[in-house]
Amino acid sequence: MQKKAAIDLGSANLFAVAGANILLSEPSAVALDRVTGQVLYYGARAEGLLAAPPRNVSLLRPFRNGVTAELEYAEAILSGMIGENQSLVLE
Repeated sequence: MQKKAAIDLGSANLFAVAGANILLSEPSAVALDRVTGQVLYYGARAEGLLAAPPRNVSLLRPFRNGVTAELEYAEAILSGMIGENQSLVLE
């Protein structure tokens, strides 16, 4: 039996589904160290900083108007979320 899955890389949210199951629903956001450019947080943890971000942190949405505008940070979101959610790895 073939498993079908999809990932929607939206400007506001990222969704992953397999069949009728939603495996992941997270904000498409990244928190970066302003000095090093290192990804500190992504998804809900990054978006949680929107209200009062620390001075050394900048927030970024790597997907804009349906286009991947910041490939490096888009990859960081995807690899981090897939690494944390083994249910996204289909065998």
